[in-house]
Amino acid sequence: MFLHPGPGGRKRPRFRTKAEAEAERDRLRKMKTTSGRKPRNTAGSGSRTNTAELWEQFRASARVRRTGLRNQADLAEQWENLVRPKWEHHLLDRITYKQIEEWAQELATEPAPGRDRPRSVKRQRDALALLTRMLAYAVSEQMIPDNQAYRPGGGRDYMPSIPGGSGETAKHALTARQLNRLADAEALARWRDLILFAGTTGLRWQEWARLEVADINTHRRTVTVTKALSTVRGQGHSFRGRAGLIDGPTKTHETRTVPVTAEVLALIRPRLTPPADQLVFNIKGKPIAHTTLAKAMRDASAEVGTAVTRLQETLGRPITGYADEATISGVPAAIQAAGERLGEAKAKLSDQYTGKELRDRLATVQKAHDDDVAAWRGLRAGDEDFRPLAPHGLRHTAISALINSGVPVTTVARWAGHRSPTVTLNTYSHLYAGSLDEAGEVMADWLAREQ
Repeated sequence: MFLHPGPGGRKRPRFRTKAEAEAERDRLRKMKTTSGRKPRNTAGSGSRTNTAELWEQFRASARVRRTGLRNQADLAEQWENLVRPKWEHHLLDRITYKQIEEWAQELATEPAPGRDRPRSVKRQRDALALLTRMLAYAVSEQMIPDNQAYRPGGGRDYMPSIPGGSGETAKHALTARQLNRLADAEALARWRDLILFAGTTGLRWQEWARLEVADINTHRRTVTVTKALSTVRGQGHSFRGRAGLIDGPTKTHETRTVPVTAEVLALIRPRLTPPADQLVFNIKGKPIAHTTLAKAMRDASAEVGTAVTRLQETLGRPITGYADEATISGVPAAIQAAGERLGEAKAKLSDQYTGKELRDRLATVQKAHDDDVAAWRGLRAGDEDFRPLAPHGLRHTAISALINSGVPVTTVARWAGHRSPTVTLNTYSHLYAGSLDEAGEVMADWLAREQ
């Protein structure tokens, strides 16, 4: 350690290595907890305070009250359902790193209450993170000398890693043709305009679900994003009749304006009726629930996203998921073969069932047949199958289209509502994988011109 002159002539300590800085930090912490001065929380020493009492102090602390309503609600739910059942009566100074490590193993292997499988990785991380934050608060209030959530050398080896891929697997996006096929699916008939709106503006579900009529400027063909919805667990929260939602600012706490194409604006125009504070996309005045749209998109993806494969199976052709001219030419034969199979299936069902059960089963096979025929007739050469898409995949579709079209990353970041272009580059780095090859070709062309 050495002293370095700072502003106003004051000398401040500087460290040559991180290890030196951490050693000095630990020394100062030890001095605070072992010195003779009175602790700030005399009644709350670790030997007398249990985790439930710590939680009450933690939730009332300034560090929690400064956060948003959603975060406070999430913390309360995580305490009630994840942390409290295990740690409620534990005294703070009796908690050990090994106990927390064993708890992490229990979360990862034992079935959650009322379920036949363990909690998700995210829920495991939420539980461990909340306990860590509570113990960190206890350290800052001098209830305990060290945060037992960390091993002596630092780090939390028990913290589960977030599963996920990279590249196109992690950020699945559709082509323009696939987006239109998805929007035209029978399962999304009433939300065709919404699918194309979300798939071309790139708004998050939390943002487009909160849009009001006044946010759409039909003259300039823009949408202004000022607020966003947040989902919370537990009871007691709702927004315009939809339970489990909280109204609040956007993810970055900033307002942005995004262009809307003339075609999409024409599709949503019937929704832009007074009053000005009416939600643009709603079900009887309520926001569209994420789960409702997600299910409809899964059904639509099953309907049109595998149409090429089902067609090739019916024709007895090799399964490629790509519709070439030969595959398209076989559509009439496939429809005829599917009709014959439908007749056979109905005959078998009539022999096995009667009454309402027969009618229900006949309706099921008829719908599957109709879906196949409609999907096949809508195919054209060059179409490809696509994987099921979640609502957030519509955002990836729009942002990927901008990047693939060569829009500058700074513009894409503003459009997407990212805090900085760095977020855009990190999120969509797989789309820039071929940029080095293209840059190499540009350099070769430039050098050739100069010779």
